[in-house]
Amino acid sequence: MSTREFVYTFVSGEITDALIVIDRSNAHLVYASLGKNKPALLKIAKDDFNKLYKKLHSEYKFECITDEIKAKQPRLNDIIEEYKKLLSCEKHYYDCTIPYDYIFGTPFQRKVWIQLHKLTPGKTISYGHLAAEVGSPKGQRAIARSCASNKLALLIPCHCVLNNKGEFHGYRWGVDIKKQFLQRL
Repeated sequence: MSTREFVYTFVSGEITDALIVIDRSNAHLVYASLGKNKPALLKIAKDDFNKLYKKLHSEYKFECITDEIKAKQPRLNDIIEEYKKLLSCEKHYYDCTIPYDYIFGTPFQRKVWIQLHKLTPGKTISYGHLAAEVGSPKGQRAIARSCASNKLALLIPCHCVLNNKGEFHGYRWGVDIKKQFLQRL
């Protein structure tokens, strides 16, 4: 059984900061979480990866990106720089070129995230409309859970989902952060 290798780093932005995790085998982003508390972000990420790999009966390696790793994989610098632009709203999910993979989530959650990524640039959508678009018209709560389970912050635009009245309602990383990103769409 081979061990999958991931590298992580913290990225600072104008609105908030993030922890990003990249698969070393293909230089694809697999995890991005928002917040300012680095130890808490890292602990949550490690817990998430531990749960996933325990369920997969597999092993993984998780290490901080170093200058030596960057020298061996220069594409990592591009991903880090582009994610900084997402955090500062210089770029948005619809014009981002960061390669990413869904390694977390159920098939239904992935269906929701794929549909969200197709959202018209600069637009928002309600939980109800999104539920209808994925073929589950009464599944607003499942849509909300899918958004809360998103492990690719900003690349999958869960911040663009509003309640059925068009109001801000919940966001895994805080409603204030959601508002700030939406105001800059």
